[in-house]
Amino acid sequence: MKTETMISCPKCEHNFDVSEVLYNQIATQIKTDFNKKAGDEKKELEIKLRKQLTAEKNEELLSYKEELERKSEQVKELNTIRAALERAKREKDELKTQIEVESEIKLSQAVNAENERLKKVYSEKTDLKLAEKEHLIDTLKTQIQVLTRKVEQGSMQAQGEVQELAIENYLRDNFPLDIIEEIKKGQRGADCLQIVNSRTRLNCGSIYYESKRTKDFSSA
Repeated sequence: MKTETMISCPKCEHNFDVSEVLYNQIATQIKTDFNKKAGDEKKELEIKLRKQLTAEKNEELLSYKEELERKSEQVKELNTIRAALERAKREKDELKTQIEVESEIKLSQAVNAENERLKKVYSEKTDLKLAEKEHLIDTLKTQIQVLTRKVEQGSMQAQGEVQELAIENYLRDNFPLDIIEEIKKGQRGADCLQIVNSRTRLNCGSIYYESKRTKDFSSA
């Protein structure tokens, strides 16, 4: 049966198997098609991954922008309260001066009995108005302290998040083959993880990154 697939070259009279030649051609074609398909699938996967990472980065940047806008509104409210506090202090001083002047005029013009009565009346009014101003000032001071703490806490957190995002973006731009993963907030450990890949090998190793704005940086 094998002789049926053997043919002889009319020039060199060399015998060769037609089935073997066809097999080699088909095997070569299949290998070429497989490599091309694998390459196309790899490129498609890389494109999908980059799109996903870009979408996640845009969503995270939008979140930071909204947080900064909220902090800006808190700062505006804080400034408004501070202005109200200064105005209340000024009105308190003006009221106190006005009452003192009026009391002096009344005292100089009234008889002793009327003078005593007027002094009592104005004293009660002064005490009430001054107490109201003192209460307003205490309330405004408390609001300023609360807002100041909120602004300071939010500012430190926003700075840390922006700093972490800058590191992640730098790593993605400079090491496109590697996978840069964010360590979720609230988990112990570093800020982000870099999984090192080469063109011929995946997951060659991992690098952890952590950044802090502090002079005291724990080696642990």
